Formats: sequence, C-alpha cells, structure tokens
Amino acid sequence: MYIFKSNLSCASFLASDSDYTKKYLAQLNEEYETFRDKPIEALSLSAFREYFKSGNRLAYENCYFHRRTMLRDFALKAWIGDERALKRLAEVLEAVCEERTWALPAHLKDANDVTTIDLFAAETAHTLTETVSLLHGALPKIAADRCIDEVRRRVLDQFINRNEPYSWESAKSNWSAVCGGCIGMTAIYLTKSDTELRKITDSLTGAFASYLKSFSDDGACLEGLYYHNYGMMYLTAFLDLYKQRMGTDFPIDAKKLKKAADFAPKCCLGGGFTISFSDGYERGRIYRGLSCKLAEMYGSPTVPKEYAALFYGDECGRWCKASRDIAWANGAFGSEIADDTFFPDANLAILRGENISAAFKGGNNGEPHNHNDVGGIIVVKNKTAVISDIGAGEYTADYFSDGRYGIFCNRSMGHSVPIVDGHEQKTGAQYGAEEFFTAEHSAGADISGAYGYAPLKKCVRTLRLDGETAVISDAFTLDGETTVTERFITRHDAAVSDGVAIITASGKRVAALVPSRECAVTVKTYTHRAHGGRTEKITAVDFTFTADGDYEFSITVD
Repeated sequence: MYIFKSNLSCASFLASDSDYTKKYLAQLNEEYETFRDKPIEALSLSAFREYFKSGNRLAYENCYFHRRTMLRDFALKAWIGDERALKRLAEVLEAVCEERTWALPAHLKDANDVTTIDLFAAETAHTLTETVSLLHGALPKIAADRCIDEVRRRVLDQFINRNEPYSWESAKSNWSAVCGGCIGMTAIYLTKSDTELRKITDSLTGAFASYLKSFSDDGACLEGLYYHNYGMMYLTAFLDLYKQRMGTDFPIDAKKLKKAADFAPKCCLGGGFTISFSDGYERGRIYRGLSCKLAEMYGSPTVPKEYAALFYGDECGRWCKASRDIAWANGAFGSEIADDTFFPDANLAILRGENISAAFKGGNNGEPHNHNDVGGIIVVKNKTAVISDIGAGEYTADYFSDGRYGIFCNRSMGHSVPIVDGHEQKTGAQYGAEEFFTAEHSAGADISGAYGYAPLKKCVRTLRLDGETAVISDAFTLDGETTVTERFITRHDAAVSDGVAIITASGKRVAALVPSRECAVTVKTYTHRAHGGRTEKITAVDFTFTADGDYEFSITVD
C-alpha cells in the first residue's frame, strides 16, 4: 500500500526548553491521562436523530468531538514516542471506522444522508491518513489498512467520482479551505501517480480561489479571527505538503494570500483581548504553529506570546492544529502591534493608545457568519473589555436558519449600535455602511443604510481615542421627531449614577460611560447562550433621547 511520508517531525518541539513547550506538553499529558483508561463513548442513533427533531446539535456533537479529542490525543502521544498510547489509538481508530457517517447531522440533507463530505468528514479523512503515515509500522496492520480503506470509500473516492461539485467548492468561507485542504492532503498521502494526483489537486484550485475571495482585498477575514485560524490552518498545511510531494508551489494567488496571512496578529487589542465581530471570541487565540509557518512562508508577523493558543482550547479535537503546533512552532514570539490598523476594504479599524484600544466595524449585514452589527464598537481599557462584542452564540438549527436574527447575539440589539424609533438594523448585504473614513486614532462611517428606515436620513458614527478615553459620536440627520436609543453592550455589571453609567468588574469601577447630553439612562440584562452551550449574563446600557433634524450625541468611555 502506497503512503507518502511527510517531513513532519516532533523532534525540534520535544527538544525545546521554552515555557510554551512545557505548558503545551503538560496540558497534552494531563488530558491524555484523563482519557487513557476511559471507554470510548458510543455515538447513539437517538442523539444523531435529535438534531433533525429539535435542532439541538450538542447531544450528538459532544460525544462526536469527545471521540475526535481521544483520537488526537492518543495519536499525538504515540507520535512523540509513548508506546502505551498505541493500543488505545488502535481502539479509537476502529471505533471511528465503525461510525455511521463522519459528517455532523447539522451538515446533512436529512437523517438518511450518510455520504456528504462536510468539514468533519474531510478532517477525519486527513487525520486518519496522516496518523497512519506518521506511525506506519507501529500501528497494527489491520487497523492501518481499515483506516485507509474507509478514507478511500467515504471521502477520496466519493470526491473523485462526484457527479457535480460540492457547494463548499465555491463557498467564500472557511469551508472551501478546510474541505479542500483535507481532501488535497489525503490525496497526496494515498495517490501514488503524480499524474493522478495533479488531477485531484487541480480540481481544488477553484475551492482555494473561493476561499481567498472571502477576504477583503486588504486581507481582512470577514468571518473573524477564529475562522481565519481554521481556514488558513488547512490551506497552509496543504500547501506545505503539496510542495514536499511535488517539489513546486501549488498555483494560488500568492499576493492575496500574503495579505490574508498577515491578518491574525492585527486582531489583538491588548490584555489578551481580540476582535470578536461576527462569530468570533473575545479572547481568541492564534495558532502558534500556523503563525510560525506563515512567518516562514510570507514574512508574516508572528503571534505575541499572550495570544498563542496552547493545547487546551480546541473543543473539536483537531489533529491538524495540534500536530502543526508541534511540527512548525519555532523561533521567537512576536510583539503586539502598537499602531492603528485599518482595513478600508472591509470597513474595519483597530485603534491603539497607551492603555486603551478600540475597534470599529462598518461593512454590511450580509457577510459570512453575519451579525447585524454595522457600526459595532469594542473598547478595551486598562486590560478590561469595557464595551464588548459578544461574538458567537450556541450553534443550533435556528442559528443557521431564518430564525438566526431572533437570537440576541446576532440581531443588532445585541450589539453596541443605535436603535432608532424601535427599529433595529435589517439583514442583507444591501444594508450597510457608506463613506468609511479613517484618521489618526479615529475611524467611522455613515451607518444609516443598515436600518432601511426612511426617517433616518444619515447617521455618521465616529470612534476616536482621545488620550486615555474613547469617544463614540453619532451625528444624525432625522426627518421628524425621533426617539433614539444608543445601546452599549458589556459583560460586566453597570449602574446609573447622576446620568452616568458606571461599569464595574469584580466590584471595582473599570469605566464610566458619560453622555454628552441629558438623556434617560437605563440598564438591562440578557441571557446569552454562548458557543458550546454556556449561559452568560450580558448587560446593555441604553441612553435614550428624542431628536429632530440634525442632532449629535456622543458617549465618552472614561
């Protein structure tokens, strides 16, 4: 059986004496020990069908990803030389090969569809194939042969013999990079003939081009930092393996890719906080191995240590992320960017001061992993996120259906943007910002087009840093008397004192939101179901006033 042998190695990582390496291995060892003697949980058909009944994804996915985590951990431990892990690895490989489908129910047409190649079917194929390659000769032959047979049957042959393209092949999202990258790497490992291999990899050119189209021309990932990590990880892993096998670079738009590769370190806001617009995370982390490889390939800035993802934190148990952290991590960590960063094509600005930073998002309400958040604001002051974008919610059937904008974190009332005469922003790419502008420590745009509400003629929102304060100003042009509520979202407690909203964290004052005019100030709390099903309390501070004609209102974050 032909299996390509890559140059992936754990030797350099294991020889490192860095704190990062020690913590990474300590976390891997700790999790491995918790799994080592545990049985492999069965994937129940009732949990599989639950999604099609209620839309709940967690009943099935929690068990599914527990299995993938065991697979990753046992494979990593075996790769770095722990022979005790081989037996358990063979057991979990057999269990994965027995699964009804490798795809998630949420990605299938119906409960009888077991042939779809989704993100996780593709990831599973790559994981099994690469594990067999790296541990060839150490794994029991029967286990290795079964893995390769299942990978060919379920994914590689299915892709080669497809009658029409999969939807992800033209998707302007992480799907095209992840699915395409996994299938490409699987083909590299299992296809002996270079001619046959090129037929497969050439057919992925369109998918990778679609992925790069998901970035703005200046390199911003509209899906956010989390999905930048995800898609870029698999594309880069494919490009690296392709060059090893074929001795030449894969044909791709290198100029656009270089800009996209630079995005992640620019998302850092200080204090460990990152931009969380769309389905992002307030404390997103950047894959260390990926960062090092992008620095090697394109000269991209490397991740600052505070933002480097360790072993813990990947709830999906992704082999590619962990194996490349080990194989690719090298060199020094980067420094946090001190200057403002602007992505005019994406209408995205990151402003940085001495002890304060802020982000502004224009764009439109039809973006990938969209939230209705045109004009959204984030403010981090003294290493505390004072004004937050709460990011991703729990993924359910409703979350990716017509019910998406009934969910608090996706609708505009869940963001720090105005509510005009009770009207929130509308959904669709036609509802967006215009006239995006930037200056030193300042950015803004006319966000009135996001509302589709005739009496709102104009709303020029400006975010600027003024020393140790952030100022959010809205200049309205209104047709008739209008009630406006300026809403600001925080994860902390808030209370009103003399017309000012005081934000407190752990009982201590961290900031005040000071209005420029007299208005009603109220505080409301909401329950947010975060990604993974966690329940969080979210606080909304509302400044409400009545305006007519030209009217300007601002909030100072002091």
